[in-house]
Amino acid sequence: MSTSLPGDEEAVFVMEPAANIELNVTSYFRLCLGGAYRYVTAIRMPIFDDEDLSGAVGVMTFKFGAF
Repeated sequence: MSTSLPGDEEAVFVMEPAANIELNVTSYFRLCLGGAYRYVTAIRMPIFDDEDLSGAVGVMTFKFGAF
């Protein structure tokens, strides 16, 4: 009995160029803000397509520690 679905073995291309800025808020805290665009191609599924997974991405990261 196979548990795979149609499309499980297909290759998908994903590219996500990004730009981030990291700010030193204090000596032990850094804040990173950025943005990216995720580009996905070669999706062949009946319930969603390339445009459903492609789009703008926002990033906010908190870093704590001794830097």
